[in-house]
Amino acid sequence: MDLSLVVTMIDDDVVKVSKKNLMEIVKKLMVHMDKAEGSHYRDELLSKIIEICSQSNYQFITNFEWYAHEPAACSGSRLIQCDR
Repeated sequence: MDLSLVVTMIDDDVVKVSKKNLMEIVKKLMVHMDKAEGSHYRDELLSKIIEICSQSNYQFITNFEWYAHEPAACSGSRLIQCDR
């Protein structure tokens, strides 16, 4: 799939993020990261995950333990393999 198309779709999802759907959106993006070929694509997805989670001073994060364990835990080791 074309990277610019995926990033545009993700940008559209940023607008739709709420406390109710944030974890599901991030989960779907992380699945795409697991399947991604090429570090540029993974880096773009990780940037979007961080952007989504940090919106408005993390207002949509209801469980910081989840945030620290899932997306944050993957950021440093994502190029090799997520340590979930």
